[in-house]
Amino acid sequence: MGYLAAATTERGTPGWRLVVPGLSYHDKSIGEKTIIPLVRLGLIEPALDEPHCLVVSTRGAQTWWLFHARGG
Repeated sequence: MGYLAAATTERGTPGWRLVVPGLSYHDKSIGEKTIIPLVRLGLIEPALDEPHCLVVSTRGAQTWWLFHARGG
C-alpha cells in the first residue's frame, strides 16, 4: 500500500512525496498546502507506525468508494 512521505518541493518548501513499494514514480513532491485540506477533512491521516508519513484514512477510503459507486 502506498503512503505520502515528508519531502521538500522543488521550490524548497515543505511537501509530500508519493511512495508505492515496488513501483517507480517521479520524485516530484506535492506541496504541503495541497495536502493540509485533505488532512483537515480526515481523508488522510498520519500512519500509526510512521507518524511522519500519511496514509488514506478509513473515511478517505469510504469517500473514494462512494464517489466510484456514483459513477465518478
